[in-house]
Amino acid sequence: MYSRFSSWPACFAISTARAPPCLPTTLACSNDTSGVANAETLLRLVQSVPSPKAEPIKLWLAKVGYERMQEMSDPALALERARATWQKHGRSEKWIQQRMTGQETRNKLTDYWAAHEVKKGEEFAILTNIIHQEWSGVSVTAHKG
Repeated sequence: MYSRFSSWPACFAISTARAPPCLPTTLACSNDTSGVANAETLLRLVQSVPSPKAEPIKLWLAKVGYERMQEMSDPALALERARATWQKHGRSEKWIQQRMTGQETRNKLTDYWAAHEVKKGEEFAILTNIIHQEWSGVSVTAHKG
């Protein structure tokens, strides 16, 4: 079972050790046949299943899709969803506020870099690493390792 997807209906859990007989053992992903499927491929597969057993996940997909459409017109809803998720994971209000402030600060910084023609990807990574080393005394790679 996928604990980080606890809001998914239980019927969606698919064992990688033994696939249900109705599913092919290999699924086409992108341009190759790799034996695994990404989340988008699995969700599209579930949408195409004409079975009452697939209805709970189809209803969940419709609900989540509708919620994301609402968030597109009112981004504050996405912030509230993030806050509620962090609360469910046991994060304190202080931690949540620091996280949200940190994300806003990072967005302002990367917007500034982009406005001054710093290239996304490698140049952002170099600048991020310099800031991280000054702050923590270790590189991003060392910190993650």
